[in-house]
Amino acid sequence: CANVLSQVKDVSLICSSWVNTRTAKVFPSRQVFWTFTVKPVEAWINTLLGGKMLTGGSSTVAHLNLIAAHMLGCDPVIFIGQDLAYPEEATHAEGTVLQGTKPDHMSPAGHGLGQTVKGIDGKMLRTDRSFISMKDHFESAISKARQIHINATEGGAHIEGTQVMTLRDVISEYCTADIGVSRRIREYASEAGPIDNTRILRELKEMNEQIQALRKKVKQSDKLAASVLNELKKKNKKRNRVKSFGDLSPGTQKQISRIDALHKELDSAINLWQLMEEMTMEGLKEADRRKKEISLYEDDPEQYSRWLHLNLNRLDEINTIRTESLDIFEKGINIIFQLNAKEKHLQDQADLARLYMDTGNYSLARPLIENVL
Repeated sequence: CANVLSQVKDVSLICSSWVNTRTAKVFPSRQVFWTFTVKPVEAWINTLLGGKMLTGGSSTVAHLNLIAAHMLGCDPVIFIGQDLAYPEEATHAEGTVLQGTKPDHMSPAGHGLGQTVKGIDGKMLRTDRSFISMKDHFESAISKARQIHINATEGGAHIEGTQVMTLRDVISEYCTADIGVSRRIREYASEAGPIDNTRILRELKEMNEQIQALRKKVKQSDKLAASVLNELKKKNKKRNRVKSFGDLSPGTQKQISRIDALHKELDSAINLWQLMEEMTMEGLKEADRRKKEISLYEDDPEQYSRWLHLNLNRLDEINTIRTESLDIFEKGINIIFQLNAKEKHLQDQADLARLYMDTGNYSLARPLIENVL
């Protein structure tokens, strides 16, 4: 998109949470608007920032555009360039990174990954599962909306729920007056109140304190588990196999009870673990599968030592998964705290702009530099 950067100085950028962070920091937009889905971590961030709307999510930027159009009440909504098929050899338009790429991965129609779809003109066109998924996503959103939807794409797949028109006719019928989009957005941005940074920092501080408390419990649990495993190892060497909980020393029994209690306390931090569910989900699923395998040894006295050993290892793996997630959250929170602390001590606009330049936040630096100049 480098060839259009000079034309976007008064353009607003709409971002979803999964966008590369450098995009919002570098792209020279006048204003950045963020959309968030109902996923716990996104809903939490949305609430922190004072947002009141959540979306169902988007699989491509085109779907994000449709969501934005619906949120803004645009009517009609007009599609341009949504081919969702391979009417010709090239897959991408000129001026894009992949311009001129041929669909070499496509198989003949009706074979393997190769699929067909009805085109705007009624002819059958080659497509693939990815495009069909995008098409389904569009059609689902359109079926729930009240607006008129027009497909002004020159060729390509037919999108159910849309009226087919040429771009020339669309411009002639609907694009007859400048509705001042940039001006309206500037007015909205100037009237919108500032984000409550004090509340955000307070909540992040409370979360950081909770993270530190959980870290301590994880370390305690891991230390106790290592001690219990060490005793099991010693007993096995002496051929004094442990066949039940009662065969363990009173001290070790207390340690195991304390490990159970610590993990119950860790589990109770539901609000925090929900925010991290995407990071921990696969690992915890694997831990649950292991739990079922380990349960096979539970009622066999001859396998008690093995059952206990495997269980303690499983709990250690859960702690590792959770620690990695806590690390990511803590790192992000600390970046915010550090930047905020530096901002507080800089009153001069030039110094503040220099801070933003040094941290790669060029979009924040830009208006300050313009003011200084």
